Amino acid sequence: MRAWIALIGLVIVCAVPAAAAGEPVPRPLAKAWIVVWSGDGEGGVLAQSSPGAVRPVASLTKLMTAYLVLRYARLDAVSVTTKDAVAVGESAVPLAVGERQTVHDLLAALVVHSANDAAVMLAHAVA
Repeated sequence: MRAWIALIGLVIVCAVPAAAAGEPVPRPLAKAWIVVWSGDGEGGVLAQSSPGAVRPVASLTKLMTAYLVLRYARLDAVSVTTKDAVAVGESAVPLAVGERQTVHDLLAALVVHSANDAAVMLAHAVA
């Protein structure tokens, strides 16, 4: 979580002085990104580029998924593999539709093998 706050802070610190000086705002080199503010409870988008673009699951997204799982899911809960999880592809631990896995095992697949299908299953487990 602190890494996200630091990244967002960096973008804001870089953007605000440039905007105030009339200079162009620096743009991240990512293909899709979004910077949001939620400090006042209201929230809002500060800046964005292609926020709805479909992108492969990235490592930081997997780490954030793992964080949410550890915070909100029971490790002994069982998930049934869905079609959308299998369709993700790029998995070192291929799951089959209808297969039953514990959150603990899916978390291990996510963290150790960077399994995209496990990331989708875990996102469903905490959604």
